[in-house]
Amino acid sequence: MYLGILTANRYGPAIRVHIAKDLEAGATPEEIKEAMMLAIPADGLCDFLSVLPHMIEGLEK
Repeated sequence: MYLGILTANRYGPAIRVHIAKDLEAGATPEEIKEAMMLAIPADGLCDFLSVLPHMIEGLEK
């Protein structure tokens, strides 16, 4: 849920940190992507696209 909030606020650096923590806690990459995409209807596609590079980088580690 918090990843959706960070996405809506376009806070990329925190997204990478929380993705790492979520992966350590057992979340799957698909669950992380879905959580972040929840921000699209509320705040628009632009917010999601602005943090997409941070999501990709966080999931590649």
